[in-house]
Amino acid sequence: MPPMGSPQSRVVVLRRAIVLAGVALAGACAPPRVSELPPESASAGSGEGAERGIPASDIAWRGILGERHDHPSIMYSLMGRGYFAARTARDIDRVIEEWLRAHPEARVIPVAIVEDVSPPARRFRMTYVWVAQGEDNLNLHLVRRGCCPAETMASSMERIEVPRVEFNEFLRNAGRAEEQAKSEKVGIWAAAR
Repeated sequence: MPPMGSPQSRVVVLRRAIVLAGVALAGACAPPRVSELPPESASAGSGEGAERGIPASDIAWRGILGERHDHPSIMYSLMGRGYFAARTARDIDRVIEEWLRAHPEARVIPVAIVEDVSPPARRFRMTYVWVAQGEDNLNLHLVRRGCCPAETMASSMERIEVPRVEFNEFLRNAGRAEEQAKSEKVGIWAAAR
């Protein structure tokens, strides 16, 4: 793997992203209806369990994707579906960078893992993650700022790595964040004036 940040490493990331686009397009259809999820009392995506995972600072982020230099076979994504097919705000990269700078103790929590996104060899996998520090969650922040719709925070995978109660509460929070972004007409919702 070329050194992180080099033009060669960007090419590797771009190649992986193109492979992921095929997986993403398959997962971009039929988002779950957040309003139909059963109510639960858990407080998910709000920082509960933020001690889990790895430090977000260990990952070199390039927009919604990141990778660790010591684990180049794993790509981390801030979106669970839609990836490159999803509508995103122009300033999403800046919003991510600013949030990460303001949250130096943030942790990356694996939510769902896509194995074998580079068939036939098992060289590469993608992991949908939440990034949280205390009560703050980067994924929800992106939705609240209108950087992406709430449906991108759902997982296209059947098996998720976090408790279902926590995942459902997170999706409800994402739905509320999207409603806030729409009412404030920010990001991708700005044109809806």
